[in-house]
Amino acid sequence: MRKLTGTTIKCFTCNKSFYKRKWEIRRRFCSHPCYAKWKKGNFIFKTWLGKIRPDMRGDKNPSKRKEVRKKMSDGAKGRTFSLETIKKMSIAKIGKYTGDKHPNWQGGKSKTRYYKTIRLSKKFYVYEHRIVAEKMIGRKLKKGEVIHHKDGNGFNNKPENLQIMTQKEHIQFHKSNPHIFLRSVEEK
Repeated sequence: MRKLTGTTIKCFTCNKSFYKRKWEIRRRFCSHPCYAKWKKGNFIFKTWLGKIRPDMRGDKNPSKRKEVRKKMSDGAKGRTFSLETIKKMSIAKIGKYTGDKHPNWQGGKSKTRYYKTIRLSKKFYVYEHRIVAEKMIGRKLKKGEVIHHKDGNGFNNKPENLQIMTQKEHIQFHKSNPHIFLRSVEEK
């Protein structure tokens, strides 16, 4: 039987004894709920969060944060919305910041790790190099046809950099040329 290398200690919150392994240097609670309970009601933790690390609460100036909270609570005192009003407010927000109405809209273009994509419908994206290749040859790509990037850069979708191959040809090409591979965003 294996020898136990830890110690038995008492939980800070519930005083229940539990086994602490050797490598669990800072463990002081028997479970996560006990830690959460301590964190919620512990004055020392709240002081640390409020004075030493005020940036964790949103505003870097603790006195200003208190003012803002007071104004918010004073403005909302006694204000309640009916279910009908809440429903109207949620309906008014629907579609307000979707698609091209959103301030961060990039024209439906985005990047994955290796390729650029174009949004065709709400949930349907297509790789940009496939669209460029289809325009190049004047027809839709057949089943089994793939696009090879000659320079290994998946973001370079210029027609002279793209080559249409069958899946089999593409695999054989990369087997015979193992030094040519597709670079990801992180490698650039």
